[in-house]
Amino acid sequence: MTPIGKGTLAKQMQSIASIASLYGKFTNSSGRKTVIQSLRDDFDPLEISELTGHANPESISSYSHNPLEKQLPTTIQVMLYERLFSTHQPCQATQQLIVSVTTVT
Repeated sequence: MTPIGKGTLAKQMQSIASIASLYGKFTNSSGRKTVIQSLRDDFDPLEISELTGHANPESISSYSHNPLEKQLPTTIQVMLYERLFSTHQPCQATQQLIVSVTTVT
């Protein structure tokens, strides 16, 4: 696996956010944090730190887990914004998010 540059990754993050109809600032660190939070549920900190390049496995503890219950208010805000201010249909990612949110609640 060949690493990609910061600039390329930054452009990809903006494209992903745009395709998913997400509003706000998304950076390389946003994606890194999300991935680490997801991995923390199923993998050992040592394995995660090897994958992410952290020298010390304890350093990933700063990436606090953001459970679904805490994500819901933000998700609902994004959906409301899209519904109120958008003239187009929600993208597929947003539609899937709506389904997952309504299934959880």
